[in-house]
Amino acid sequence: MKSNKDARFEKLEKDLKNATTRNEFFKILLSSIKDELLDISNDDILEMLGETNGEKLNQKVAKLLDDKLNNAQKNIQKVAIKACS
Repeated sequence: MKSNKDARFEKLEKDLKNATTRNEFFKILLSSIKDELLDISNDDILEMLGETNGEKLNQKVAKLLDDKLNNAQKNIQKVAIKACS
């Protein structure tokens, strides 16, 4: 069975291939980046909230968002290249 993430990337690839304008293509890309950044699990949030030191919490949140953005960028870049070839 496909994971939810695999299904999302397959849909993204299909949507990118079906985009008829550059504007539509980039709207789809930006939307997928937003979706990836919002895909932070409740467990991640609860773990961060368990921290007592505010500065440590801010560092964890910043690292989590940075990791999410980097992963989203890599995954979406692969799909976009595949869709354009």
